Amino acid sequence: MTLQLVRIFSCAALCLITLLPDTEGGSVEMQQSTRSRPVTVYFLRHAEGTHNLAAKRRKPGESRESVFRDPSHFDAMLTDKGIEQSKNASTHMPAAVREALNGSSASRPLLVLTSTLSRTVETARHAMPALKSVTAIEHLREWGGAHVCDGRMRLSDFKAKYEGLFDGGFRVIGDDEEDPLGPSAPREKRADVERRCGKFLETLERLLDEKDAAGEDPVVVVVSHSAFLRHLFAYVGVFDPPSRGLKNCEWREANLSLPVTDAPPESPVSPIPLSRPSDNSGGPSSEPEDNPLPHGPHAKHYRVPLDTLLEMDITEPCSLLTLPPLSPASDEDTPARETPESTSCDSLSNAHSRLRGWMTRHEYLEAGSPRKAQESLKGSMGRQLKAVDATSCLSAVEGEDVANGIVPCAWEVVAKERVHRQTCVLLVLAGSPGAGVLEAGSEADREVECVREILRSTAGADEVYRVDVEIF
Repeated sequence: MTLQLVRIFSCAALCLITLLPDTEGGSVEMQQSTRSRPVTVYFLRHAEGTHNLAAKRRKPGESRESVFRDPSHFDAMLTDKGIEQSKNASTHMPAAVREALNGSSASRPLLVLTSTLSRTVETARHAMPALKSVTAIEHLREWGGAHVCDGRMRLSDFKAKYEGLFDGGFRVIGDDEEDPLGPSAPREKRADVERRCGKFLETLERLLDEKDAAGEDPVVVVVSHSAFLRHLFAYVGVFDPPSRGLKNCEWREANLSLPVTDAPPESPVSPIPLSRPSDNSGGPSSEPEDNPLPHGPHAKHYRVPLDTLLEMDITEPCSLLTLPPLSPASDEDTPARETPESTSCDSLSNAHSRLRGWMTRHEYLEAGSPRKAQESLKGSMGRQLKAVDATSCLSAVEGEDVANGIVPCAWEVVAKERVHRQTCVLLVLAGSPGAGVLEAGSEADREVECVREILRSTAGADEVYRVDVEIF
């Protein structure tokens, strides 16, 4: 007998995307297209910046947020390693890009697009030393607001800095001279970043129309940022969530169709349905509303013994997280810490082991799996993975960063591509039989609710369902 853990909403892979062109009055309208333009885009994430290096070198328990707010990393430049990464990227660039860069009479022209942050232009010029022209587009910048490292200089200063470095010209496409997403601005909402994705695609189509008029069919290269590209890949429906993150100076090829016609759907508002197992007579299981699992005091909050959880099936794509984290932290993360409610390390370790076995029953992607393994789990017709390992996505934060409010709670989210645009199931491993789990309103309960919120607000999770698991 099994219980079923059902996710109401599944976001199918999108073939096309909505273009929302600006009208003269500044409003946004849907526009029907009479044609479809296939285009191959070669994406390149910028090389290592000073903020990336500082995040790797931060002290145990120090948050990445404190690094990204450091004034010394304003409009973060490339490190020495970043410059070397860029030069190395030229040795394994896609063949089509290399041919266009060489500029033979038979080759296609090259259209290189960067953001308005310096590190993308620096990456482009070092990775493609024969590059003659660049177009910098404001819409391609990193997820903005609050972070000093993602702030930019005035557009006139930015253009003056780089226009003399490219013989064919340095074009800047952006409306605001001053930075509207600087360190003093609030953090962008996911919906705002996705609107920028649509605006970028509209700009790309307009640039391609210009090339058409000139009788050119360019090879398109986009140099941008980790979080923005994660949003863009989700927006156009390419790559599974765990493979949407790019390493510094990693190339990625994607086939798009312009114009786009459907933006990603909004998240559902209904709670996740849970059903009881069928009885021994083989009769149907009880309906969720007739016989639900015990609810906690919060929305989308459930309580269940570990043995009951291990009988459940995951029937729709989701990302799985545990608190405390299930796995040792990665090289970017600090070691996992135990919550006060985890009164027995042995019990917690045993629960972790049993959960690992439960997860392997499903189409489960191990954290850090090689891309070949990721591809093999996709299945036919681009079917999404059922369960994505996000157990290493929570990193413990301690000390002044928490006390000073730099981070809202003692955890922050890393490896965000594993939860972005995904429904998340957060398994809170604590409690004892008959005693409930995490008393409502307690400090520990508030911390878990804070984790749910940052998964939505800073990592862009569609929804986060909390399941308190009694492990004793």
